[in-house]
Amino acid sequence: MPLSLEDFEELSRISATGDSDAGAKSSSWIKYFIWKALNYDWFTVKEKETLLTELTQIQNLKQNYVLPCLDFIDHAPTSTIFVITEYCENGNLQELMNKCRSDGTYLHGNFIWKILYQILRALETVNFSKKSELALYHQLLSKHIYLDSKWNVKLGVVDMVLERYFCFQKSEQINRKPCTVKSEVWSVGCIIYELCALMPPFTAVNWTQMMSKFNHDILQRIPWIYSDEMQNIISEMLTYKEDERPSIAKLLSKSIFAPFLSKMKKHDFAGSMWDIIYQHKLKGINQKEKVLVLHERKLNERQTEIEESERQLSLKMRNLQEQLDRAEKIVGQFTINRTFASAPELNTVESCPPPLPVKVKKKVHFKFQQPEKENTSRSEFEKHRQELEKRLQKAQIRALSIRNDEIQSRHADRILTLPR
Repeated sequence: MPLSLEDFEELSRISATGDSDAGAKSSSWIKYFIWKALNYDWFTVKEKETLLTELTQIQNLKQNYVLPCLDFIDHAPTSTIFVITEYCENGNLQELMNKCRSDGTYLHGNFIWKILYQILRALETVNFSKKSELALYHQLLSKHIYLDSKWNVKLGVVDMVLERYFCFQKSEQINRKPCTVKSEVWSVGCIIYELCALMPPFTAVNWTQMMSKFNHDILQRIPWIYSDEMQNIISEMLTYKEDERPSIAKLLSKSIFAPFLSKMKKHDFAGSMWDIIYQHKLKGINQKEKVLVLHERKLNERQTEIEESERQLSLKMRNLQEQLDRAEKIVGQFTINRTFASAPELNTVESCPPPLPVKVKKKVHFKFQQPEKENTSRSEFEKHRQELEKRLQKAQIRALSIRNDEIQSRHADRILTLPR
């Protein structure tokens, strides 16, 4: 029994996939779908017949990497065809690249190899299936490639019917040459390049500049996180001369797909958004975290060394201060002693040793000397002797003081030079 619009309930518009796309829920099944409304009011009769034929052929395609067309409804009152397709939870490649641009991240290399393989397999089915007589679609864009819940490709063949986009124009279209199977290879090369570089391979403000870039093969290298083999296969797909461009079968036969082939066939490559897309970002964060931890460890070790040096310096300063205090005390005591020794009036005679006896030679007096002269000489001698005794006593006191000062200074020097 054919489906009708009454069998579905429109939920919301999906602006990311076009103004004519809307989310729908079946009233008889608990399942979500996408319908795409195509207005054929401006189509000729032949174009409408071709469109209906192609939709029928798409509906008959059974391939894992092609978005299945469940049915299409021709609503004559509005001259609109509603194509019912499956709902892909993870959107399309265009949305994925926009998210990577906003987050500043790159896709994982293995994920891009998987996308390339599945797109080639879908195109191979569309172009070479015995049940398919579809004409080549001239506008394969990133928004035509959907991702299901397991991050596998679902090629939106229906979406490629009337789409046009300047940055992905094939060189054959610009040169007004007939498109062949290898024209699709060019579109795939543009999509894979943008998945890696997050920017189109060729941009220009006019057709002349675009032709110049095509003719001179001006193609910048993809980011260095991707292998040279990825760069080489993209360069082959974007070869200007069509006869030198590889075919889909030749690309699928490359050995690079061998390690992923078993996983791709089993759909084992599914993973969370974080695991597949943000591995490079997570790896960079882990590396930065390791560097920061190492830097923090070095800072802590340096801080410990500085604290130990400060402790040793504080101890040395305290020892030096103690030595300085002792030295100042000794110097002060020495000054007091010296001052005391330089004052004779403060020293008593009893504290000094007795003066040495002075031997005085006896004088002989002759008889012819007069008594007055003899008495005068004796008084002068006595006066002179007393004076000598005083001078000798002062000299002995001075010598004793100097000796005491010398002993005290030697003792102070010995204290200053003792090891600490």
